[in-house]
Amino acid sequence: MYYMMHECNEPYVPLEKEISILRSYTDLEKVRYGNRLTLELDISGKWNDKEIAPLLMIPFLENSFKHGTSRTLDNPWIRLSLFVTESRLFFNLANGKPYGDEAPKLKKGIGLANVTKRLQLIYGTDHVLQVDNMPDQFSVYLEVPVRKI
Repeated sequence: MYYMMHECNEPYVPLEKEISILRSYTDLEKVRYGNRLTLELDISGKWNDKEIAPLLMIPFLENSFKHGTSRTLDNPWIRLSLFVTESRLFFNLANGKPYGDEAPKLKKGIGLANVTKRLQLIYGTDHVLQVDNMPDQFSVYLEVPVRKI
């Protein structure tokens, strides 16, 4: 919470801090769900000398728990893959959901709508955001440039 309130006021923050927030959030949710949740977290690449606009990924992760895992009674799962190259970040997130359940739409949810607007303002056409709402899963693919610190 301190990070979100006090350290995200800059246009860019260390990617290492953003990754730390993702890990901390998943660790907290692991405690909450215990063995009922299958959580795959794959973070690779070189991120300790990169920076990114703050709080772009966490709303997607929060939504995967809020709209997917918390509503799935049998075998809830989340897969998060993050890969960082010299110039780009590739973020892939998928979660199960009750079959046919409506997932949040970009125009309905405040968090998703805000991230979409921020991506457009910050990166213009130099980003990719693909959201797929399938009958039994919800997935997000995000690709953005990273800056060297």
